[in-house]
Amino acid sequence: MQTNQISLETEIALIAIAKEHYPYAHFKLNSNVEENWANIDFVAYLTESALCERPYTDPCHTRYQIDSSSFGISFNPQSTFLFVFGDWRGASLTLHYDGHEYLWSDEGKDIPRPYPDGDKFEAIAKQIYPILIKE
Repeated sequence: MQTNQISLETEIALIAIAKEHYPYAHFKLNSNVEENWANIDFVAYLTESALCERPYTDPCHTRYQIDSSSFGISFNPQSTFLFVFGDWRGASLTLHYDGHEYLWSDEGKDIPRPYPDGDKFEAIAKQIYPILIKE
């Protein structure tokens, strides 16, 4: 990754993966690539069909933001580690994925996979990993 942002093609692919796992949401990505680290925030918003009333025309208005479905990823292609992180029931969880193994931590302490949301993060990591390796 040589630029300070991910490519549009990669962004579209990442949004499609997130949408697959959170069908009631659409996502806005904020990315930053510095010194071989890609940091991407997936900010989730309720879809138009998920709300009966939409007083604001902007689909990314803060009123429609879903913090519980927002998450982030960090990736270093040199170390080939992907980190998926987000808030889960009041805890800050991080999934470490290297293309083969999943390791979970809560504020730096190793933990077992949280159920059932851990399955979702693991599936997302497995799908995103090969895309970022190619980027």
